[in-house]
Amino acid sequence: MGIKLRVALEEGIVMGVKLVTALLIVVFGVSWFLNDYATLRSQAARGQDAYNYLAQEQAKREQATQGIDIIEETAP
Repeated sequence: MGIKLRVALEEGIVMGVKLVTALLIVVFGVSWFLNDYATLRSQAARGQDAYNYLAQEQAKREQATQGIDIIEETAP
């Protein structure tokens, strides 16, 4: 009886360690994926901001070459 209990306890501990390890790997993988996704979204947003800024600058240059008064934005 004592030997069976000891074997069951050892197998339970081994199974618990395997389960915790698997869960940690899954949690780490999901957090890594979400972090990469957030990073890509922020880079895309910065790229869009840069594109909008360059488009505004180009429009200002085109208006200046055509002799149109440039109206500056008063607030961002």
